[in-house]
Amino acid sequence: IPLIGAVTYFFLRKPSINFKLTNAGTLVDIPGLNDLMLVQINEIIASMMVLPNRQVVALVQDIQIGHLRWSNPQGVVRVFVLRAQNLINADISLLGKGKSDPFVKVKLQGTTEYKTKTIDNTTDPTWNEQNQVFEFVVEQSESDVVQFEVYDEDPGKDDFIGRAQYPLKDLVDSGHVDTWLTLQDVKKGTLNVGLQYFTLTKQKSCLDVVS
Repeated sequence: IPLIGAVTYFFLRKPSINFKLTNAGTLVDIPGLNDLMLVQINEIIASMMVLPNRQVVALVQDIQIGHLRWSNPQGVVRVFVLRAQNLINADISLLGKGKSDPFVKVKLQGTTEYKTKTIDNTTDPTWNEQNQVFEFVVEQSESDVVQFEVYDEDPGKDDFIGRAQYPLKDLVDSGHVDTWLTLQDVKKGTLNVGLQYFTLTKQKSCLDVVS
């Protein structure tokens, strides 16, 4: 008698993927092809196997696996991108002084990625007047991390100018936070964000209190 009816598997965070094209002839010489393929592969993996997405394998016949494939979310996190300070100068002019055109990508692992508006020609951008607010469904509040990546917008390839993250486990108890995050993988720069966490409930009495 089988004791296990099904197996579910997934990635908590988007995996690091690398590959090398072989026997592809002149395809490998096309500028940007490798980067484009890597982006597509990462998006496919995330849409299939990074939480809240998952794969389920039934081990016995006539077993219902819908509740395993789509678990109940724990809450919703609302993210405010407010401002940044002292970003690196990614655009160098003929006079030797450069200003970036920054924007921020925001995502919760395995979910849709959002992007703020671009603020032109500044290393101290402000977004709070632009209503840059994004919401994500939270599957695992103890392990989910809100990720921020800052870029300088360019006609060709956008320049990376820093990343930061905020773990939701530090947010659940307080419910809201307004904080400055130090940008990683760059020499300088900070990002000011606000976060709010809302717990989902099936109790009608809680909804009556809110209304």
